[in-house]
Amino acid sequence: MNKVLFVIPDKSYRSQDFVKASKSLNLDMYIVTDSRQAIEDLGPKNIFSTNFDFIDEDLLSRLPKDIDMILPVDHSSVLYASKLSEKLSTKGNSVDSVINCLQKDNTRRILSENHFYQPKYTKVKTLEDVTSWRKEHDVKVIIKPNDGVASIGVMSLEPGTSNDEQIENIIKSCSTNEVIVEEYFGGQEYAFEGYIKEGSLTRIVIFDKPGNYQGPYYEEKMFIAPAEINVKTVKRIEETLEKACQKLGLITGSVHIEFKLIHDEIFIIEINPRTIGGLCSRSLNFNLFKNSLEEVILNDLIFDKQISIDLASNSSGVLMLPIPKEGIFKGLKNIDKAEAIEEIINIELSLPIGTYVKKPPFTERYLGFVFAKGITNSATKEALMQCDKILDPIIE
Repeated sequence: MNKVLFVIPDKSYRSQDFVKASKSLNLDMYIVTDSRQAIEDLGPKNIFSTNFDFIDEDLLSRLPKDIDMILPVDHSSVLYASKLSEKLSTKGNSVDSVINCLQKDNTRRILSENHFYQPKYTKVKTLEDVTSWRKEHDVKVIIKPNDGVASIGVMSLEPGTSNDEQIENIIKSCSTNEVIVEEYFGGQEYAFEGYIKEGSLTRIVIFDKPGNYQGPYYEEKMFIAPAEINVKTVKRIEETLEKACQKLGLITGSVHIEFKLIHDEIFIIEINPRTIGGLCSRSLNFNLFKNSLEEVILNDLIFDKQISIDLASNSSGVLMLPIPKEGIFKGLKNIDKAEAIEEIINIELSLPIGTYVKKPPFTERYLGFVFAKGITNSATKEALMQCDKILDPIIE
């Protein structure tokens, strides 16, 4: 029986989806986690608890020696998964390649050196350095943690404006106090979901990301698939992203890539060696058998079996319910009205009632997810936008 090991971090949304896919494919599954909650939720069988800050030699001695592949389940486990892969000589991305993706200055440097369309940027540690670079370049800028996750701590500033207190807070929030300051590039934003096998990139789906990504904060809100991009451009996107993954050193596993189309240019925002975050993958089903995203990936990477990636519906989408203010989450009003909208298929809270929540830019969590399927992307988008207006978070 084929063996797969998942590295599941604390508070991950993604554990159940990969576990479900593994069971449907009859995989011999092992889990390494730093979360007691995950052990309680998933059961004790073949689950090992450890600290992701170092490799535990005792853990290595207890794991099977014939694991086919190690896959991280969320952003905060990708580095540990690569270290574990190297220690066990198992299929997986190298530590260096993962660091190239996680450290934003590495990503920008490597892509710039290889002539990808990239912004001017710098890595700094102080407010004074941020201010100095902005005066020198006089453009709209993005400020973000060098080792940040998703949109946490990401903020933009227009030329001639200042927000010293917020910049200081972003710097202090970084584990290394290092932030990237880079030129802001406008343009329509998209998300590429796929996987790498022996260095070759396979596209599963490209999402449209409707919304206003002008700032000052950049919390993701809506994904709709398939993106309405012509076949010729999709081919160019695939070629560009594959080359970028190779230059960063990625050779196997899931990838989630954020990018923009700017006239004839493809601007890569970031490349993540993992699947899409949150519960967003649940918006996707493929072919008549309605295989999940996780089943598509595991079938090819573990069994060398490609299955159809034709979406099971004309259009599918997900709305991430943002956190409007800080406080204790007490629930959502008007769920019944939202569920009555024809295209809405499910509304799922992702935080327990009573959770203390923080608003952007210092959180990656969402109150919940709304899933929709429509005849067209316009119908799917309209339904999700209606839900965004109807659903009323109770935060006290």
